[in-house]
Amino acid sequence: MKKKWMPMVIWLTAAAVVVIAVIVALNNLWGDKPVKTVTASEVAENEIEIPRGNKGGSKPAKENVVAIEILMDSTGVVNLSLFPDNTSAAGDSMRLSVIKAAISQYADITGTKVNITIADAKRLMNQPLVNYSLAHPGVASTSGVPTVKIAEDSYSQLQVWVMALNKVNNPLVQQSMKNGTGIIFNSSIDTKYTDAYVVLEQLKEIDFNRFTVMTHLKSEEVNSTLTVE
Repeated sequence: MKKKWMPMVIWLTAAAVVVIAVIVALNNLWGDKPVKTVTASEVAENEIEIPRGNKGGSKPAKENVVAIEILMDSTGVVNLSLFPDNTSAAGDSMRLSVIKAAISQYADITGTKVNITIADAKRLMNQPLVNYSLAHPGVASTSGVPTVKIAEDSYSQLQVWVMALNKVNNPLVQQSMKNGTGIIFNSSIDTKYTDAYVVLEQLKEIDFNRFTVMTHLKSEEVNSTLTVE
């Protein structure tokens, strides 16, 4: 015969379970949330990829790159050096792109076809100085790179070379061009101001207003970055 107090125990137990369930539910709604512990593997699986370098232009360049050095001697003759400090394969590739862009733009301005093969372009890429006219690429000239305008209301060959730097798809190069460290104008202390002024004005005409001017005073070097208004 079952004892009379057994149903009462069962009822009380069921009631307690219901009360506990209600308390837990209310705590989940309004109580403090439990802290979730994340393991290292979970972090790795859900890690957000952070862009590196200057992708998207989100970060400024941290290095200065000399893209072109304009060399003017005491007689006013201009020679150029492309990426003079870069001896890597990347430097060769950038030189090649500048040479091809300059020759192409010169052909567009003159309306004549300048015949140059990839092999010729690579040969020019390996020359330390650009000391020739775009009319005869690779043929050294005592007159250097012409600063006279190719045609009326057009550009000079010097300007064509500098503008060709825009074809270099490298954020460090482009940032250096903007901040004035990418273009160096290096002249002799004996260079006439009127000759130097031609170069500075031509850079201004093509909106390259920031550049570095260097000159040599015996063993002392003077270096300053200028903005031409």
